[in-house]
Amino acid sequence: DELFDLWVTDDNKVMVIGGTNAGQVDQVIARFNEDGSLDPTFNQTGILITGNSYWDIWSSAWIDDEGRILAAGASSGLEGSQLSVGRYLSDGAADNSFGFQGTSTLDLDENEYYLDIDGNISGMYFLLAVVGDKNYLIAMDDKGDIIYSFGTNGKVNLDLLQDYEEVPYQLKTNPADGSV
Repeated sequence: DELFDLWVTDDNKVMVIGGTNAGQVDQVIARFNEDGSLDPTFNQTGILITGNSYWDIWSSAWIDDEGRILAAGASSGLEGSQLSVGRYLSDGAADNSFGFQGTSTLDLDENEYYLDIDGNISGMYFLLAVVGDKNYLIAMDDKGDIIYSFGTNGKVNLDLLQDYEEVPYQLKTNPADGSV
């Protein structure tokens, strides 16, 4: 098992995300009560395991203003690697109004190895994706679709200094002024 992110919710629950290995690697989100016990109001067990590829992992998550959990990560299978974003209701159920059955995927033609997700500015979610030796800022709408009018085909290349290797690790949005 590998855990990549944790946060405390407004009601003092602790959530962790990552991947678990039970024959193949699957995405995992777990929610704990203040006393450290698993929270049975989240997916009835306190643990949500998803994924349908050979290797699926969540690397970052964010809770929006409506209490929905957005998790970003990667999925790899026979057809290659894809960026994967899932949205779940506060009880752990998939939000079927997002993507296909709560998950949206994007093929970036390379292996993804780090993602961060944040913000809801004017109905957009932003993803930071380190893809091979490239860094991208990607915009998605509230339904899980890429916003192709953002940057070039929905993404902005963050490789700003050609002679240096940049590896961004965190993404923050400011809804007050719309900055990313």
